[in-house]
Amino acid sequence: MNQIINFKTVAGQLLNWIPVDKRHPVHDHRVPKLTTYRTIFLFLFALLQNQPSLSEFSAYFRKAKWLQQIVGFSSISDSALNRRLQRIPLFLLQEFYTDLMEALIQCQLKQDRFPDIGALTVIDSTQLSLTAHGEHWAFIQKGQVKVKLHLGLHVYNEQNVHPGRAVFSTAGVADHDPEVLDRLLQPDRENPTYVMDRGYPGYNQFCEWDQAGIRFAVRIKQNSRLTVTRLRPLPPECGIVEDAEVLVPSSKGEPHRMRRVTYPYVNRKGQECTSVVLTNRWDVEAPIIAQIYKLRWQIETFFKTFKHRMNGAHLYTN
Repeated sequence: MNQIINFKTVAGQLLNWIPVDKRHPVHDHRVPKLTTYRTIFLFLFALLQNQPSLSEFSAYFRKAKWLQQIVGFSSISDSALNRRLQRIPLFLLQEFYTDLMEALIQCQLKQDRFPDIGALTVIDSTQLSLTAHGEHWAFIQKGQVKVKLHLGLHVYNEQNVHPGRAVFSTAGVADHDPEVLDRLLQPDRENPTYVMDRGYPGYNQFCEWDQAGIRFAVRIKQNSRLTVTRLRPLPPECGIVEDAEVLVPSSKGEPHRMRRVTYPYVNRKGQECTSVVLTNRWDVEAPIIAQIYKLRWQIETFFKTFKHRMNGAHLYTN
């Protein structure tokens, strides 16, 4: 809890992107020390340090001489932090996030990628808790105040991932909400394959994506009723149960020709199960489709790291 972040670590490098000496011409007018960017820096640092409250972080700050040198002052009260939190303009956070993601993308372009797979973006969501006195719009029931983070995670290889587009909503918003998906699945210069679990859109949405040229690999229910038009030949001993060409119905027009890949796996309980993946990728063999979907687990690992190692499970609220 009391260990400071090593600024040679990834977390420290991210914090170095924040221009703590920069003053915003409007929002920092007549602000003597706790400027907007310094406030953002301190709150991110507090989260990464797993500080449980603003009062405890304020006490920690008074002892951290090296941190005082970075921001240029020696003490700050928890009430001042709370007031500044309320005044941080959301558009600045959005701009900062966008700039940071663009810089990360440029760095990741130099990394090795999975052969044959190409760009991947995994779509999923997780719930985050707010403080008990959080906003009424996020109230679920007594003792539960939560928001939902809908995220597109860029997967470059097994060691390199980073978050992309993100949408926050109330906890009750469904993963397949059209507005959420429209924001997450926007035109991208890399034309990634979007990977999703069951519970995401139905056949009409799949057909719309296919018509728009959006590539995807989505797990569907085993009892999904699709018309099989052809069984594709499988490589010997490839571990795939079936590679079928199917017709996906649409209430808005003609059915779309897509691909259904079925493969076996063993779950956490040691039970043999089967995954059925619907995709519109025709350029790779069936085992690659199975590999693409298996990489969906990267977002589960990311959420776990974000919540438990970076203290993202509970957020500061005003």
